[in-house]
Amino acid sequence: SLRSLRSAGRDRARAAELLQGALQHHAEAPRRRPLEAKEAAAALGEARGVARARGLEHVLKLKLLQDQQKTEILQFVLSLLEAQAAFFSRGHQGATATRDYRGHLGAQLEQGQLEGARRRRDLEQRQQLLLQQDLSQEEVGVATGEAGPEAPPIQGYLYKRASNAFRTWSRRWFFIQSNQLLYLKRAR
Repeated sequence: SLRSLRSAGRDRARAAELLQGALQHHAEAPRRRPLEAKEAAAALGEARGVARARGLEHVLKLKLLQDQQKTEILQFVLSLLEAQAAFFSRGHQGATATRDYRGHLGAQLEQGQLEGARRRRDLEQRQQLLLQQDLSQEEVGVATGEAGPEAPPIQGYLYKRASNAFRTWSRRWFFIQSNQLLYLKRAR
């Protein structure tokens, strides 16, 4: 675990400090005194062994932690891939199960669009026909006098262009009599 790795790191750092002290003591030991030199050499060897053991222990724990993390990451990736595979296989099964329905729905949509276009065309034609019938009935009614005796005569003001002048227009009173447009020179 992370806690044991940290304690192993602290132990390795302490062992490295002890080794540094033993190296310093060994370098300062007088060579004329063989007993002190022998003790310094023994302390140096022991400090080297401890530092080496602590360093190897720290590296081992670090490597074990990395292997554990690698295993956990690979397990997570594997479970993620399995979940995606299950999701996509369910999606594929759903898509294949609805293939016929989608085809039927597409055909219905196309048929509905065609019927809608046909209906719109029929309505436009009917509207044109009704407008033409209304206009023709109005024209026939006015021309034949079907409007009845109570209908007001068609009369009012129009602008008439003079035949001998350039761009001269004059307002004239008009009325329709015997299906002819007649102008009066002066307003009534």
